[in-house]
Amino acid sequence: MIWRTTVLASGNGSNFEAVVEAARAGALPLEVTTLVVNRSDAFVRERARRARIAERLVVRENSAREAYDALLLDTVAATEPDLVLLLGWMHVLAPSFVARFPELLNLHPAFLPLDPSADRVRLPDRSTQPVYRGARAVDDALRNGANWIGASVHRVEQAVDRGAVLARSPLRIVPGEPREALEARLHVLERRVVGEAIRIWSRQRRAQDGA
Repeated sequence: MIWRTTVLASGNGSNFEAVVEAARAGALPLEVTTLVVNRSDAFVRERARRARIAERLVVRENSAREAYDALLLDTVAATEPDLVLLLGWMHVLAPSFVARFPELLNLHPAFLPLDPSADRVRLPDRSTQPVYRGARAVDDALRNGANWIGASVHRVEQAVDRGAVLARSPLRIVPGEPREALEARLHVLERRVVGEAIRIWSRQRRAQDGA
């Protein structure tokens, strides 16, 4: 089974490109049909053009939140996805959107706990640290002197970054490491975790459908 997939992204798009390449190579059971972007200057748009993936630009600008959320929902619904992937999407989705697309996965740059209600997470060195949720998870971890960040892919629920985790992996912060080097290591980890999560999701979906 190959799943029709719509990706929502707001930034550089390296994870979007990696998913498209893996899907076309047969490593992931997806057909990425559409990219939805909410920033006109996002480099992910160039990646979509190079890959010949259909793009939909949905910028809020001065529209009311309710009107923008309705437009976003209609735009994604028109792509008829089996799966919606959030890969660096910087906009909290409305409850109506989450309800409309139950097969909705988000990549988050932190090591999330398996218990979505937990606010601390246990790490490989047996220490614990606060859970970093929200759009500035990496910045918050660095500012607070955390020893770990990571990558997690979770199902999207109404509460931000509190859905069931499908795949996760921690990443140790090296003292004095330049931010660019840390982010390069994080991107490598994210690609692996995203691939693992998609394969887990696909198995779960096939079992659910009785395939």
